[in-house]
Amino acid sequence: RRPRDAQDAARRALELASNSAHAHLTMAAALLPENLRATPEDLDEAERHLQRVLEIEPNHAAAHNELGRIHLARKQMFSATSAFARAVHADPSGDVALENMSQVFTRIVWASHLALWVLWWVTRSVHKPTTNLRPLVVAVAIAAAVVVLATALLLRRAIPRGLPNFLRDFRRREPFAALWGGCVGLSGLALAVMGLVGDEEAPTLHWVAGGALFIGGLLSWVRASKA
Repeated sequence: RRPRDAQDAARRALELASNSAHAHLTMAAALLPENLRATPEDLDEAERHLQRVLEIEPNHAAAHNELGRIHLARKQMFSATSAFARAVHADPSGDVALENMSQVFTRIVWASHLALWVLWWVTRSVHKPTTNLRPLVVAVAIAAAVVVLATALLLRRAIPRGLPNFLRDFRRREPFAALWGGCVGLSGLALAVMGLVGDEEAPTLHWVAGGALFIGGLLSWVRASKA
């Protein structure tokens, strides 16, 4: 609870061992409070020390994890996920980095859920067919396909190595969140297929998408309450 004293002690350690990865990591940790409410200057300095750690030990799991926390504090979600993924790759048994990466993964699902809900709401008139409805359905179907594809590509970019293993472990650790992600994916698929079927089948797919979004929302609430 005395961050400035901690930073002074860490700087003294660096004076005594300037090439110590542990000393640089300690300095970075002293600059990063648990709530991540650090100043931009402290974040920049902490990042410099973490980069130094990775120069000394490229596979230092804790350094990758702390670097991810810095990206998270800067709202750089995908860079944070990538750093957490490297931490997990360096130490597959470490729970902290995997938990951090799971939180960012959950944010990605939330963004997709919100986008697909908006698309579902826009097409609510599909249950009252009109002569001008087909262009709207096709446009929404294309947009839903783009959302699903963009989410997959962003996850692939954020977790370049071991994405299938991460998804399996994520399902084991957070079953409600995994089911929620599945519901979001199902809703996106249903909205996308709406553009390929006739006006008679489109309302059914619209109900499927809406139901999946509703159930996904309940699952996300259950996950949050358990957390």
